[in-house]
Amino acid sequence: MGATSGLIVAGIAGATAIGISFAAIPFVTPALRRVCIPYVPATPPQLKNVSRALAECTPKQGPLIDLGSGDGRMKFGEQLASHLTPEWRKQYIDYEALKNLLYDNMLEVPSEEDRREEHIAQMDEKFFNECENELTKINLFFSQKIAEAQGKYHELQSELQMFKEVVEQRAEPTTILRRRFGARDKLHKETIKTSQQLKLAFSEFYLSLVLVQNYQQLNGTGFRKILKKHDKLTGNERGLDWRINKVEKSSFFLNREIETLINNVETSVINELEGGNRQAGMKRLKVPPLSEKQKPITTFSLGLFMGAGLILITAIFLSWWGAVVRPNEPQWVAVRLFR
Repeated sequence: MGATSGLIVAGIAGATAIGISFAAIPFVTPALRRVCIPYVPATPPQLKNVSRALAECTPKQGPLIDLGSGDGRMKFGEQLASHLTPEWRKQYIDYEALKNLLYDNMLEVPSEEDRREEHIAQMDEKFFNECENELTKINLFFSQKIAEAQGKYHELQSELQMFKEVVEQRAEPTTILRRRFGARDKLHKETIKTSQQLKLAFSEFYLSLVLVQNYQQLNGTGFRKILKKHDKLTGNERGLDWRINKVEKSSFFLNREIETLINNVETSVINELEGGNRQAGMKRLKVPPLSEKQKPITTFSLGLFMGAGLILITAIFLSWWGAVVRPNEPQWVAVRLFR
């Protein structure tokens, strides 16, 4: 009876494992592609907009709707929304508004060539005015953040210098220290941050610098993307000219002060607070990645090995349990089969 029950349990477990494996095939095989493309159904408003655009589009207008590359990569609008600093949301380039402005104006382009050029010229004037407003907003905010960062850096450097002086004073003989500073020494020490407090302050400041640098890079990419989209839709290169003459000559694009501040903070922490230990200094200043890319093969491998491990553990347990009713059979058959 015991042997029969063991065989029944083993058969049920094996059949269940096989059934789960077959049921998982449709969900696992997409992960084996070079680029995993998830299925995301379109919403009713999206379908309505596409139908309206196709109905109003004429062959002379050229390509109108950007359906994406089809490789499953995140569009810049989504990337911007996920990587921006929430407190500064309104200070970033309004990429979606500029993109919608382009698409709405292109829907109204007449089919006649003369009227088409006139319409595009009027559209460009309005579009580049909006770009100018966005550029001015970004330049002002970036300049403000750079000024704040410079002030904070000088403040931290002053505190670091005071801390170094106190450390040097403590190394002197006590009598000399008392004669030189007297009763003010206690008050002086209370105003100086400790080593750990300074390290924490530099770490927080370093993170703020990285956020400003990310702000600079995202806005630069945003202008490049939207102006490239403009040239693609209109069939001219006014967007490229505007980027070269305006964006690439703007203060936020040319300013490299943020990189200098980041390098100076790294040098101060490594040399002054960590005794020249670069590994310890960079570990303290380590900033979590602003975006983590998870590869599909990682999820697939985890599921595959977890499933195989569960089946192996079940087989070992059943083999061990069956050894009670079959003492003459080897107990590690399952281990030899799955190793």
